[in-house]
Amino acid sequence: MRGTLRRTRMKDWFEVIRETCPICHKSGGCLLHSDGNRVVCIRVESKTVFSKKMTSWLHYLKEPVKVSKDVEDYIPDSPKAPIEQLNAVYGAMLENTSLQDNHYDHLNGEKRAMQDSEIKLREYRSFPTKAWNTVKAMQHHVDSDAFNGTPGLFTNKFGWTIAGAPGILIPYRNEKNQVIGFQIRVDNPGLKTVLEGTFKDRVTAEIIEKPNKVQVKINGEVFEEKYLSAGERIDIMTNGNYGSVSLKKGQRYFWLSSANKENGTGAGNPLPVHIAVPVSQLKQWEVGEVHQAESVWITEGALKADIAVEHMERLYKSGQIQDLEKTPTFIGLPGVATWFNVLEVLKGMNTKMVTLAYDMDMLSNHDVLRAMKDFMVHLKGEGYKVRMAMWNEQDGKGIDDMFLNSKFPQVKEF
Repeated sequence: MRGTLRRTRMKDWFEVIRETCPICHKSGGCLLHSDGNRVVCIRVESKTVFSKKMTSWLHYLKEPVKVSKDVEDYIPDSPKAPIEQLNAVYGAMLENTSLQDNHYDHLNGEKRAMQDSEIKLREYRSFPTKAWNTVKAMQHHVDSDAFNGTPGLFTNKFGWTIAGAPGILIPYRNEKNQVIGFQIRVDNPGLKTVLEGTFKDRVTAEIIEKPNKVQVKINGEVFEEKYLSAGERIDIMTNGNYGSVSLKKGQRYFWLSSANKENGTGAGNPLPVHIAVPVSQLKQWEVGEVHQAESVWITEGALKADIAVEHMERLYKSGQIQDLEKTPTFIGLPGVATWFNVLEVLKGMNTKMVTLAYDMDMLSNHDVLRAMKDFMVHLKGEGYKVRMAMWNEQDGKGIDDMFLNSKFPQVKEF
């Protein structure tokens, strides 16, 4: 059985992964100290900020919780390689992988509506079915020593291979057009347990038999096991514990990462930031040339940025919009709370104006809204002109969806 806590690179701190945080009562992302009396929560504020780069707050518990011995081991990462090395290794990966027909159809189909030239020039790929063979082929381009420190690469008893799952590989390019990372849009995200409520005792929930047999434990003792279908849940209302367990579709996008693997490297420190320009510019952009952009739009994720930047240029050229950028630049953040990652990029590109184009569900998501406000305040403090793009959520959750539905954003300066 997998542990309910995971060791992190910070000594004596564990990530809460299959039980609930004592502060926000949600699983995933929050940290618990080994002494049981300190929690770092990523959702609930306190007077003590733990990290500004990954927004989180330190909380002290009046009653310490018992830290389970059921903890996943943490294998230290290899330090991430220099950018030039990453670009060389990932370039070799792109040379020795291809895009499967089903993945091309997804990008080219009605949902994404990407043209063949976009798909080709942006170099989307499918995660290789025989990763070890891909790595062997990559060694015709780069020496295997370069694999050390490259997120996604790790060793097993047979040698170097690539960690990941079937899906679309989405390149992340920096301001010098160097490939510095990938996300995988996985084909089958599967299901995950969701714990909600307020619990006096230590409550855990996990899938013990795929796809949907769930086991709930209270203080290590089995409370209930049940096959859950969509819309069903297990209610927990006993001895001061009030909540429920349900299933929802798991995460769709994952970083190409080999964290917690032998000779592996995580995608972070820092997570990649993606610079998206229209393919009319991309095909002329020399690797190593710093992209200059007086005005940028910022959204979440590389694929969304790639689609949005193309549509914005297309709409401008068609004469449908005149008050947006003629030659737009989009930045795809690795996550809404990771905006610190982009500050040096903006300076390097000599940016003066930033337009935030977050998904419209931010209005109902307190965590996203808070992160966006913090980002705006910081940008204003640094002297940037700041705008916000808004649209009706019925026209699309993200700015890419909005453009695909032939709608336009309202842009307001703050």
